[in-house]
Amino acid sequence: DKCKSALQAYSLRCKSVMMTNWTLDEVGQLKEQNGGGNAVARRTWLGKAPKRSRPQQSDDMDVFKQWIKMIYVDKAYYKEDR
Repeated sequence: DKCKSALQAYSLRCKSVMMTNWTLDEVGQLKEQNGGGNAVARRTWLGKAPKRSRPQQSDDMDVFKQWIKMIYVDKAYYKEDR
């Protein structure tokens, strides 16, 4: 998948749900009440992102890499989740 490849291009960790073994502690960390989960990640890393700014699957890999760099390296849309 293009997102995973783009993350790996910047040496960012991406752990597959289907292809990896998870410990109970790791699963617990993903729960929203423990400060994890997709909703928390979206509010934090995409908190200032304009709607519909995400790349589409049909976009070139370079578009995904630029997006990942803006989000996680440059923290362009980062907003502290309180």
